[in-house]
Amino acid sequence: MKQVIFAAFFLVAVVAHAQQRDLTGKVAFVRFTTMQESNPGAGSERLVRDVLLRLTQMGTSNAFLALVGQSGTVVVPLEAGTWCVQPYSIDGQPVKLSLHTMQTSHRCFTAVPGTITEFGVTLALSTALSGRIPSLGGN
Repeated sequence: MKQVIFAAFFLVAVVAHAQQRDLTGKVAFVRFTTMQESNPGAGSERLVRDVLLRLTQMGTSNAFLALVGQSGTVVVPLEAGTWCVQPYSIDGQPVKLSLHTMQTSHRCFTAVPGTITEFGVTLALSTALSGRIPSLGGN
């Protein structure tokens, strides 16, 4: 009986240790800015808030969501590697990218440990975002 309890305790300890990977020297930071194209001749692009970004690490199954806030920016810590981004509206609808941003070289980036990378995502002029972030009060 004592051997079974010890074996079970040992197994739990090994599993817990395996889940706590050391990230020393592996964390990079990316500052995303979401913008929307402007009409030709109308000036610069405008910042867009409340956009979900789905981040997918190339060559792995790692993926998660980040929310661009009121300022049109968000800083996200990532494990080093090559990542691609796809924007969505708050309700989960895919968002149309500008022609420039649709190119793979403008949707993917390499996160380098110990650095912060600036990465812009430009939405098409015709993009209309839908949905809203639920309030904590439930309304």
